[in-house]
Amino acid sequence: MYKRILVPLDGSKLAEGILPTVARFASGLKARVELLSVVEEDVVAAIASPMKGRYQDQVGTSAQTVARDYLTNVAGQIKLPNEQVKCTAKVAIVPEAIVAEAAKEPDTLIAMSTHGRSGIGRWVLGSVADKVLHGTLSPLLLYRARQDGGERGELTTVVVPLDGSDMAESILPHVEELAKALELRVHLVRVTSTMTEYYAGEGFYTYPVDLVTELENDAKAYLEKKAQELKSRGVRNVTVQHLRGAPAIQIVDLVKEMRGSFVAICSHGRSGVGRWVLGSVADRVVTNAGAPALIVRG
Repeated sequence: MYKRILVPLDGSKLAEGILPTVARFASGLKARVELLSVVEEDVVAAIASPMKGRYQDQVGTSAQTVARDYLTNVAGQIKLPNEQVKCTAKVAIVPEAIVAEAAKEPDTLIAMSTHGRSGIGRWVLGSVADKVLHGTLSPLLLYRARQDGGERGELTTVVVPLDGSDMAESILPHVEELAKALELRVHLVRVTSTMTEYYAGEGFYTYPVDLVTELENDAKAYLEKKAQELKSRGVRNVTVQHLRGAPAIQIVDLVKEMRGSFVAICSHGRSGVGRWVLGSVADRVVTNAGAPALIVRG
């Protein structure tokens, strides 16, 4: 599914925090890695401005050379064969360039840190990641780099929130491939809201206890069914968990508790009875879970 992993870097150690994960993904998936450095057009224009723009092309070329040298040095530190890693540097508008580069080849996974800050370009990768997330159709692996520079440890488990919708389930083929290639445990999760009453019109209405029980039993049966489907397709280690409460809070707490885990989530799934929008849940999980997140647009 992923034949190419596109890794935007901005010259910072925080942005480089995703590289060990990229190396593991690339090795297991036999995917090519393309390191990308984009020098912001405005920066080049500002540098060339005192010279009245006459040397803007030269400034841009020089900036690309510096960026390419940086990428070459980084590539030498990745534990992958040299022929598996490519370096690309260009002058452009950063998020647009990342989205455009990803779109050039199908089966591309964008992998980027959400907190890197640049040296030359001075762009904040957090805001860039947000723009890329909303602008690309490619799957996106976001990594929240630790400020202390510490390692997260090896990823062993992928947590997959499901809400019963076809859109939410569109993440499963991605999870299946990753689980097989990287020997990951797949942990399927569904959350049932604990709200037993909600406001409508002029009064409060209460869910009957038997209806709540029925919804929870349906959720558990649904998870078991999806687990069996994954196992029948060769995913060896699949576990399930049903939780009660607010979906985003429950998923975030779960991911934080599970060492070596990352979350894989569809950005547009919608539930039926539960009426929670997985798009907003995905946003909260990515922001607060403190773990890498694979996001696929439904």
